[in-house]
Amino acid sequence: MLANAYVDLGTWSRFTPYVGAGIGVNVTYNKSQLNWFMSNQNPYNITFTDPFSKATFQEYMDTQHTGYRYNLAWALMGGVAFDLTPHLKLDVGYRYLSLGSYTAADASGNTITKRLSAGNPHRLPLRD
Repeated sequence: MLANAYVDLGTWSRFTPYVGAGIGVNVTYNKSQLNWFMSNQNPYNITFTDPFSKATFQEYMDTQHTGYRYNLAWALMGGVAFDLTPHLKLDVGYRYLSLGSYTAADASGNTITKRLSAGNPHRLPLRD
């Protein structure tokens, strides 16, 4: 969710430059599961016996993680609109969007952090 605001910087010879900014929140849901298998495709497990009760236990080496992460999201925009007619404009602009970062573990257990961001030009013919 992002709230945006734009400001037109005036119009000169049918060109209207503008800037904008946005702020909000990014909600990321992650789900991961790691299953271990032996070379014969049987699930990898550890079997051990309690020395006092002589009971036998099996523990599978599977792991699972789910969760939500909330990040600050923000955007910066800029561009120029050109008047084609009194009610039709050609808009050429750029937006940079930052959605925070995401941290996870790879198959070897190493922690990996990635920044979630995007920059994209946009051309919208009906900006008025």
